[in-house]
Amino acid sequence: MANITGIHGFNPSSGTARLFAAYGNDVVNVAAGTGYGLNLNGNDVEFENFLDRVFIQNGNMRPLTYRTSTNKWTKEHVGRTPRSKYIKKFKSRLYLGYCSFPGPQAPIDQDENAVSFPSRVFYSNLFFGGELTWGIEWGISDDIIANFPFLNVTPPLVQDFKQRNIKVGDPLFFTSGDESGVNKYYTVSSVESPYRLKVDKNFYATSDANNYWVGSNWFDVEPDDGDVITGLGENSDRLLIFKLMSLWYYTGSQLKKVSGAVGTSYNRSIINDRYGNTYYFHGSDPKITGIYKFNGVSSQLISKPIDKFILGMATGSYDNVVTWAEGSELSFFLGGLSATNHIDAMTNARAVYNTETGAWTVEPIADVVTAATTWRTGNEEDTFLGT
Repeated sequence: MANITGIHGFNPSSGTARLFAAYGNDVVNVAAGTGYGLNLNGNDVEFENFLDRVFIQNGNMRPLTYRTSTNKWTKEHVGRTPRSKYIKKFKSRLYLGYCSFPGPQAPIDQDENAVSFPSRVFYSNLFFGGELTWGIEWGISDDIIANFPFLNVTPPLVQDFKQRNIKVGDPLFFTSGDESGVNKYYTVSSVESPYRLKVDKNFYATSDANNYWVGSNWFDVEPDDGDVITGLGENSDRLLIFKLMSLWYYTGSQLKKVSGAVGTSYNRSIINDRYGNTYYFHGSDPKITGIYKFNGVSSQLISKPIDKFILGMATGSYDNVVTWAEGSELSFFLGGLSATNHIDAMTNARAVYNTETGAWTVEPIADVVTAATTWRTGNEEDTFLGT
């Protein structure tokens, strides 16, 4: 296969299992060799199983879900959901990292740029009532009147404050328009109707076409550190949030930074073993570049025995390291290695780590690996690689 930007095995509780590959501008049913006409844009495509569906994100398109009984991708459960680069099921919710708002009526800032949140995590509500909600809404308001506390939208637009589960106490932000520079945010004091909110203080000016968003299902991960979210994982019933230079975990109520830990340069290098450890690749300064193991308490560089190979990597390969498991062995695709005084050149190489013995080997591999997944056929689970 060529130009695979994502691959995913889906084993629903009933119905036909599917192996999907994001190929070119579409998602393909690998077994049938047929696509779905999704018009992707070439970004990495991330998949996640939740509610017996497959959720898809690629940081640019509107998110979609797949249901095996219909064999279709639709907006079920993601009608008004932020788009994201990363998606992860944790406990009974979905979490999204490095987010922005899709259309219709995606808000813009005062400079007419799309509003994005490189260090913010949004999350879904608990599933209830047949439709997954995300506790967030956005758009462009109708007229707001000075000295009155009401925000209105005119139906039949896509906005619906009650259906999106907007709550009393949620913050309301204006990203452009007359209100955007007046207050940091307003607070919802009443959801008057599906198309009308009352806030905690009167608006400053009479104006229309104010870009806004409202909701509280999110938290920031040190947004002023000059870094961005680079991946999501899970360890010991905690959500892991990776930035390039830091690692965080979220318990469901508290966000904590792992002391002294670096993060990852590529989310597809993140993998767990069967013993409760999480592994990932970090690429930045050569002195700290390599493969790390997080044991739930601290993170340690474990690839020192193969440093001579790590130093042969091109820096452009740091954000392309893909990891997969085969039994007790973890394989890390390193890309091409340059010849040095200590190693010969390799066109494509993988480092293999044995989680039981701690032994390392580095060997050639025929293809450029771009994605990996597991997929169960019958009672046997196999690993599939995209190239």
